Order: sequence, then structure tokens, then C-alpha cells
Amino acid sequence: RRKDFHTITPYWMILGAPPECNKGFGELSLSSDVGRIVVIKGQVIEVGEPMQAYASVAFRCVTVHPVTGDRCLNTMLEPQNMESGTITNPSRCNECAGKDFIKLDSSRSKTEAVQRIQIQEENVSEEQESIMVEIRGNLVNTVKAGSSVEITGILRLESLSKNSILSTQYILGKHISQLSAERNTMMLTSSDEEEILNFADSADLDERLDMLVESWAGHLRVTKEIKYAIFLQACGAPEGGRFSQRSALHVLIVGDPGTAKTMLLKAAIHIVNGSKYIDASN
Repeated sequence: RRKDFHTITPYWMILGAPPECNKGFGELSLSSDVGRIVVIKGQVIEVGEPMQAYASVAFRCVTVHPVTGDRCLNTMLEPQNMESGTITNPSRCNECAGKDFIKLDSSRSKTEAVQRIQIQEENVSEEQESIMVEIRGNLVNTVKAGSSVEITGILRLESLSKNSILSTQYILGKHISQLSAERNTMMLTSSDEEEILNFADSADLDERLDMLVESWAGHLRVTKEIKYAIFLQACGAPEGGRFSQRSALHVLIVGDPGTAKTMLLKAAIHIVNGSKYIDASN
């Protein structure tokens, strides 16, 4: 019988949206696009921890029957609105019409995996725009920071605070496509490899490093040791090893205004394909 089965709300995926759904970060209009399907491309700059959100919460009716004095003890699964941020109690029991409920253990409820990621426009500019994307279900843990993706989802609003009329926009992701990695990969031909090997045998390490750094940022007149540090950072360190260090290196440059710190940062993105310039001053 139909009433003996709990309904399970399906998670709908959306793909193949028409071209008019393609939006740039600056084109997302709060007045016309909220609630509509949008497709946006960008780079993942932050990946949040996966969490569990209540899809339905189990309650037990403890209403006392006025005649028999027995409690109802009917169990109900109350669907939840994930955007509200608070648990919604049942309005009335579907068996006795009572209104006294207790929340049961979380194992009796139904939850859904939820994760939030931040994506940023890939065009290098002084102030790159970004937007938060919420993904659920089997989309969780499918992207990594730094990857280029195409998100198909629904533009929605989230209140800045409880009961606030001011809201910020986010995208409820319904499909994620990993874009081709070719844009972030350098392909070498056999002649390229031969040229590199010949260069490696042409001079000692210091001379080769001087030539490479000069060809990369020779127009910037700063201490060459700073250029060395940035250039070697792009090469990275060997993975694993005795202490299992991470291969990624960090460089901190501190100096007075006008000493080419920003120019070095902007030049650094040209060393490795796929690098992005991010300015957090604002």
C-alpha cells in the first residue's frame, strides 16, 4: 500500500542548459535571475568541509489521549527547509491530531551531505569576483581547490542574518563539469625536450638560473635573491622524503610601497600555466 512507504525526495541533476543560461560573474542579476538556472565557469578557490544537513527530522507524538490516558507515540518524519537554518516541528500529528512532540535520535532522521565551495572568475583583473556554490548529495567531494569547473545550478538568496531582508546570492549546484586540464598543462614535444637537455648541459646551475630569471622578470630591478625564491617556488620541492614535507613552498615578501612587490606577484603567474592572481586587500 502506498501509505506504508516513506517518500524519498529525489535529487535532480541539471545539465544541457540552453546557451542563454551562460552567465558571467558580473552578469548575475539579483532582480531577473534569482530562481533561474544559470551556468557559470570559474576556478575553485576554496572548498569547505562536508557537512550533514537534515532533510527530514524524526519526531514522536507524546500527546495524551483525553479518555484512555495513553500517549499516542506515533512517529513522523517532518521535511525540513534547508535554507531556514532551523528545525521545523510538525504542526499536528497525522494520527491523533495532537501537537506535543519530542525530537528523536538523529539516527531516525534523514540527512543529506552538503558542501560549500567558492569559485572565482578566471580572467585576471584587479578585483576578481567570486560566488559561493552549495553542492549536495553525490556532488560533494568531487572538486578540488584550484580546478577549473563549469557549474550548472539555480541562483538563490541567503539572508545575511535571521529574518533579515538583506540577502546575498549563491548558486545551488545541480551539475559540475570539470573543464579540460589542457589550459593548465604545458605539452612538450621531443624537440622541446632535446632543447631543455641541451640547456641543462650548457652552464652550471647558477648561470642557468640567472638566464631563466632574467628572461622571466628581467625588467624588474629588485634583489635577485627574491627572484630566485619566487622562481624556485614555482619549481616546487621533492615530494615525500625523510620528513614527508609538502612540495608546495610559501614565500613572504615584506617591503615599503613602490618596491615592486605587486609587480613580482603579477609576473609570477606567468611562470606556471593555470596560476591565478588574487588580491585580498579589499
